[in-house]
Amino acid sequence: MKTFGLFFILSAHVLISESADLRGFYIEDISEHQSIRLGSPFELFCNVTDGGSITENRDWKYCTWTRNRDGHKCKSTYVCKGQLCSIGIGTYSVVTRCDYELQSTEFFGQDPNVSNTLCGIKIQRASQRDEGTWTCSITQCAIRGCDAASDTTVEGTVQVNVF
Repeated sequence: MKTFGLFFILSAHVLISESADLRGFYIEDISEHQSIRLGSPFELFCNVTDGGSITENRDWKYCTWTRNRDGHKCKSTYVCKGQLCSIGIGTYSVVTRCDYELQSTEFFGQDPNVSNTLCGIKIQRASQRDEGTWTCSITQCAIRGCDAASDTTVEGTVQVNVF
């Protein structure tokens, strides 16, 4: 009976520890809803975290901002160059590709060789087309390095009003 009780306590501890880690990768901070004057620049951002988990990678592999009104998007990819990228050693950069309608959009984030948790875009001149909901969709890096993506994607939305 004592063995069963000890097993139950150990099992419960493991489940509690795992459930804390299940929180893993999530959006920690996102742009507030914005009211922007027509023709003015504006920025949108999402910042992710692993919640301090030792079993998660806090960096993102892909970040896509979508203007929901028409589906146009900018997709940023965290890229590593070097022989040891699969274990997280290499030279990192972020490559961003935007649909033609968003071609003047600029990416902003941290130094990718230090951390890659912030994904932001800057729109140079707000137009009526920018009004509405924007979605930030972020896919986590694989556990080791960031040569590949994990199966975890998180999303957040920001409302933009143009006047």
